Amino acid sequence: MKSKKLTRLEMKQVFSYENLRKFRDEKCYSQEYIAKLLNVEQSTYQRIESGRIKITMDRLIKLAAIFKKPIQSFSEQENESINEIELMKKIISQQEKRIVELEAKVNRKNLKIDELKKIINIK
Repeated sequence: MKSKKLTRLEMKQVFSYENLRKFRDEKCYSQEYIAKLLNVEQSTYQRIESGRIKITMDRLIKLAAIFKKPIQSFSEQENESINEIELMKKIISQQEKRIVELEAKVNRKNLKIDELKKIINIK
């Protein structure tokens, strides 16, 4: 599943690149270290941190976990609870869609296993 990239408006409401750098500096983590945790190249992470490329919701969630910060702490508008609620709704919706996709994948795998079992039993 491709991760949804935040729109410019969502990014302005949700994501502060300055906070990302600040959190990384607080933990004394290198860009390379964070990049490895995100499973991206260091140069890609550097572009995320500098704001040159959009961040996906999945990566934002991973970054929040890495820095042990709530997602809203990446926001320039931390105190606006309406934005926080909307963000959480979007995250929940995205994760629910991911669950449905994974369940479908498991079902396809189970069908393939059953199919292979029948082939083995025939021979």
